Amino acid sequence: MRYWVIVKILLGVWSVILCEVTLFASQVQSAKGKSELNDAKKEDEIDYAINFTEKERRWIKEHNGTIRLAPDPKFAPYEFFDNESIYRGMGADYIHLLEEKIGIKFDIVELESWTAVIEGAKRREVDVFGLAGVTSQRLEYMDFVFPHIHAKGVIVSRKEISKELSMEDLTEMNVCVVKNYFWHERIVLDYPEINLTPVENIIEGLRKVSFGMADAMVISIATSSYHISQEGYSNLKIAGDTPYSIPLAIAVRNDWPELVSIINKGFAKITQTEKKAIFEKWVFHREIEFYQTEKFWNAMMVIIITSVVLFFLILIFNYRLKKSVNHKTNELKKEKDKLKQSNDDLLIALDKAAESDRLTKAFLANISHEVRTPMNSILGFVEILEMNGVEEENRGIYAGHILKSGQQLLAILDNIINISKIESGFIKPRTEEVDARVILKETFELFHLVAKTAKLDFILNLPEEDVNMMILSDEVLLHQVLNNLVSNAIKYTPKGKIVLGCKRNDDMLKFFVRDSGVGIPEEYKTIIFEPFKQVDRNHSVPVGGAGLGLAIASRLVVAMGGTMWVESEYTKGSTFFFTCPVHAFV
Repeated sequence: MRYWVIVKILLGVWSVILCEVTLFASQVQSAKGKSELNDAKKEDEIDYAINFTEKERRWIKEHNGTIRLAPDPKFAPYEFFDNESIYRGMGADYIHLLEEKIGIKFDIVELESWTAVIEGAKRREVDVFGLAGVTSQRLEYMDFVFPHIHAKGVIVSRKEISKELSMEDLTEMNVCVVKNYFWHERIVLDYPEINLTPVENIIEGLRKVSFGMADAMVISIATSSYHISQEGYSNLKIAGDTPYSIPLAIAVRNDWPELVSIINKGFAKITQTEKKAIFEKWVFHREIEFYQTEKFWNAMMVIIITSVVLFFLILIFNYRLKKSVNHKTNELKKEKDKLKQSNDDLLIALDKAAESDRLTKAFLANISHEVRTPMNSILGFVEILEMNGVEEENRGIYAGHILKSGQQLLAILDNIINISKIESGFIKPRTEEVDARVILKETFELFHLVAKTAKLDFILNLPEEDVNMMILSDEVLLHQVLNNLVSNAIKYTPKGKIVLGCKRNDDMLKFFVRDSGVGIPEEYKTIIFEPFKQVDRNHSVPVGGAGLGLAIASRLVVAMGGTMWVESEYTKGSTFFFTCPVHAFV
């Protein structure tokens, strides 16, 4: 931060230097203006009394302060409004002198363009022009006082046009003129064959020529020199003369002849010294101010270059320091990230260990519960068989119960082994060509009699015969999944129907088993695919099972690259879906 403080101090010193230079230049210019004004006053020491008629005095008294003078807003250096909307230029200086000489105050009105000034004068919304050329059209609504400025017309073009231009040469060009200016009206009358492009103001016309949107522009020499210098049009030049030289004068609405006479009498009291001072102020700048000298700018360049070099040296030093700090900061950040990662890995490992311990305990608890039930049944019936006096008929019944409990125990052990294999990654699906239509038909035939015995309608829903249902999958695992879903559907459907089917979409085969059974309550839908999770028997039919069937089936589907889900409405039935991915199609 201390380096930026040094930079700010240097910039502050530089600002002070510029302010002092500007102030000194202003003081020199002000002293020069006061000197010229004092010279003019010395010449005017004689008391000039203007002999106004009684009618003129009365007119002045009635209209003083309400005479609306609308200058051309962009006719520099003759007349214009600056950035602060102050009326400036040669015409403005003459108007200020007239106000002093004849005691009249003009109401200066700023309009957006010369065309707006013309239209305002025609509607009598404008009373006086600051400066204007005399034309026959304007004489229809305005009277002119004695001309006091002459404007020589010239042709401005780009520097790439090497030859000197004349008005005849303009017939083959696109020429800009300010709309309703003297040049516009005269060229239309004298050279109708010239292709004119009227513009709203001088700056717009010069810009079109500079940018190549027009070939040339007819304008006064003083105006062209002023704007080319002010706007920095380095590619423009004065390429030729015109036959026109406009006498510029103040124009007054033609129903005010008294004001014409009053202004003419006021002009008669303006001295040659005052006229020369105005002319040289706006047209000639022969005297070079000290801040325009080569010596001044050489000194300024040394100061600027020194300041810039020092500024960049400080920036470079600050940049290298900042880079070094950032490097160290990044290294510390990396070390911190490594420590955080190690800590996160340790926490994850601890969580996994805790979860593994929890699952192990839960698994042992569930195994103990599920195995104990059929084992108790086997042991109980064996004890009965060992008793004396058991009838032969009952022995067969008890033996059947023992066999059934043994089969149930064997199924539980098989399921536990299967899910352990899946979780451990020992089951790897084979990739072989399988006809899904055949798999579904075989599953249907396998459970058709079981469903009929349970008094259920069993329906097989297949796509049209022309639909290709050949996939690359594991036939054995597909049978196992479908057998599990159909077996569960029969188990949980007291009455109604079961539908086994498959649909082919653009990107998958979707198998489904739909039943009209007891359904699944909403709170169980997210857990039925977890091991040892069953629907509460209070919410369903009283059936047995360890709660491993759906867990095994869903994991087999995932191993084959698909997904399984259920849609169910409690008491109205369920539909189990699983998919085979699109890349399995052949």
